[in-house]
Amino acid sequence: MCIGTDDPFLPLDQRLAFEQDMTDAGVADWNLEVYGGIGHSFTNPRSGELGMPGIAFDAKADARSWSAMLRLFDETISA
Repeated sequence: MCIGTDDPFLPLDQRLAFEQDMTDAGVADWNLEVYGGIGHSFTNPRSGELGMPGIAFDAKADARSWSAMLRLFDETISA
């Protein structure tokens, strides 16, 4: 999962709860990428048009998250 620290829809306590849920469920291989200063919908170039605080495109976070997804695909579905 890739998220930003400034995402208004996923506060820190919920992020920590997710981590605990994964641990409690015995999931040993999971990954969480957290991008500092980044809000919600950072991969959508038009998200800023909403004019809502905490929702904005960020090119660097978008590129980083895409790289993370490609790594995941490489690990899980490559031949």
